[in-house]
Amino acid sequence: MWAVTPNAYGVTASPGNGSAYFVDLTGQANNKPYGGIEQTIATTPGATYTLTFALGSSTSYNGTGLNAAALTASATGSSLLASQLFALVATSTNTWATESLSFTADSTSTTIEFLADSAYTSQYVGLDNVSVAAVPLPASLGMMLLGLGCFGAAVRARSS
Repeated sequence: MWAVTPNAYGVTASPGNGSAYFVDLTGQANNKPYGGIEQTIATTPGATYTLTFALGSSTSYNGTGLNAAALTASATGSSLLASQLFALVATSTNTWATESLSFTADSTSTTIEFLADSAYTSQYVGLDNVSVAAVPLPASLGMMLLGLGCFGAAVRARSS
């Protein structure tokens, strides 16, 4: 279910990953249906979040001749908030792309799920560098800019 740098197929962790590990959602046996992974996180109802992750594919795993990796990323709170199919065609033995999915939370917890898609996928779906970040509200961004402006004006007045 995980790989270590270097391995026999040349597949390594995605760029920017501080470790040599990543998740292969096809599993060790590479048999369909492929697997998935999920985690429930704390969220604030009404807040907007961006889920970011790296999707990996490899030309070394072309059991179906596709050289492609595909997965569905979903965010579910009280209801399905967002779901999207992401696909990546491999151009080398170690192809990675950064993907993102935005959603607005509707409860105090949200389940993030990644599920390998058997219809589009060869025998390798890499998942790495998963993060969820809150998107600043326009009002809070405006307040921050106003505060910085006041601070700048105070510094300028003091220096004159």
